[in-house]
Amino acid sequence: MNWEKIGEVSELTVGDMKQYEIDGEVIAVYHLQQGWFATADTCTHQDCSLTEGNITGEEIVCPCHGGAFAIKTGRATCLPCVIRLETYPIRIRDDHRNRVDIIPRTHSVVAHCEKADGVRFMPRRRLT
Repeated sequence: MNWEKIGEVSELTVGDMKQYEIDGEVIAVYHLQQGWFATADTCTHQDCSLTEGNITGEEIVCPCHGGAFAIKTGRATCLPCVIRLETYPIRIRDDHRNRVDIIPRTHSVVAHCEKADGVRFMPRRRLT
């Protein structure tokens, strides 16, 4: 595994997120009360940046259509999102600067759903 340094712990306070681009991959890094997590930054429903959305509890809510994903697992939790996000291993190195490292997947494939003409999106609903 090749860990890639993306920053330092002091760059993100609890409840914040930040977008990083590593080897052509756009990744969202989240600092939650429960720890550090990383997912693909592009919504699987439509090509929207999740770091422009909002963190609600342990979910990231997409700014485009209100779909949501579990930050820890990438699981789609609210329509119109149904395809999970890719997640990435992340670690905090206990050195003098408390570095944040991630393992990018340079050949990952994220599936996207396209909106067909005339299709209406349903109101925000929880997936069960």
